[in-house]
Amino acid sequence: TSLTAAREGWVAQLHALLKQRHGDCITVVNAAKGGENSTWGLAQLEGRVLVHRPDVVTVEFAMNDAARKSALTVAGARRNLETLIARIRAANPATRIILLTMNPLGAAVLARPADHPFSRAELDAHYAMVREVAAEQGLVLVDHHAAWLRLRAESPELFDRHVPDGVHPDPEISRRLILPAMLRALGLAPVEPE
Repeated sequence: TSLTAAREGWVAQLHALLKQRHGDCITVVNAAKGGENSTWGLAQLEGRVLVHRPDVVTVEFAMNDAARKSALTVAGARRNLETLIARIRAANPATRIILLTMNPLGAAVLARPADHPFSRAELDAHYAMVREVAAEQGLVLVDHHAAWLRLRAESPELFDRHVPDGVHPDPEISRRLILPAMLRALGLAPVEPE
């Protein structure tokens, strides 16, 4: 989704850090596309992901799978996710698959849940499904959602400042919240505080 595709988001930040630490030994390919869901992901898997013969694949579709325009039930999204996992494993059983949950919705969306274009009534259920699939399949799960919920509960003003449209985190909060969790998932040292 756009949570992964963002030009200055967590993938770009991770790529810059890995390049700084490891030079050209690591290649990062961001195959995400804003506005897309797991049905699109299945259709694009070969040409955007598997063609690169990846060692690690992160999968993040729940935010858009839960969107009204996707018309994807939780069960349909689960079938798509399980098929994605099976196809990645069939292409290379050694590929490490990391499933992601992302942020909850912010005040800009929650104030108008019925008619906001970013509304996602079943988002929590989609995130719960991702957690279940990760557990069932023995996959690494980076549950960003839990950290975001803590931030929103402890400091709703901070959450809303860094997620101004209610869906898309800004680069600063991505660097502070998402990037460290991704580094831990990859077994890498955290970013040194500035």
